[in-house]
Amino acid sequence: MPGEGEPARPRPALATEYLTEGALGLDAHGRPTIVEDGTAVPLDIHPDQQQRLVQLIGLKTRTLALYEAEANTTEPGDTSQLTGMRTALREAYRTYRRKNPPPGKPGQRRTFVPKEAKDRAAREGLPTVPDKWKAHTAFSFIENDPDASLLFGLEAWDERTGTATEQKILHERVLEPRLALFTTSGSGSGCVVRPH
Repeated sequence: MPGEGEPARPRPALATEYLTEGALGLDAHGRPTIVEDGTAVPLDIHPDQQQRLVQLIGLKTRTLALYEAEANTTEPGDTSQLTGMRTALREAYRTYRRKNPPPGKPGQRRTFVPKEAKDRAAREGLPTVPDKWKAHTAFSFIENDPDASLLFGLEAWDERTGTATEQKILHERVLEPRLALFTTSGSGSGCVVRPH
């Protein structure tokens, strides 16, 4: 968003506006969707995992938007728009991390046993809950999202220390505008052309 006195800039097109098969998104009511056969359809997710998945999809969308805004911004350094987007992403990510491990942490559960499955197994006298009664976790869905790879790079996980370190994208610009160099014929002089 532009700073005080700055003209409004057109929002860059986002990769998330194009439907990648298997990509997760949110419908107009904030419910998770998945792209199947080129169409976003409601995602069947256990209610216990829905809020976490909504947070992860939101983080994915913010991460993609920030990288794309950086790539499409022709001014060098951080702009007020990029700073605002980065701050919103960092705050949303830290809110998510207060209750959840970083997406890049190895060994996260991909299924869980819902209470209703435990109760059913107990009623039926089964010693364990059958795998087919288990549900997918929010992590298993986001891990399989083909558009979520940059989300997994917001923190680097150190297996030795068991800690995660926030990466540069959460604090400063990582993609600078390209500058094209041209030499004019005959004169031998070079010039730097900045894209508009």
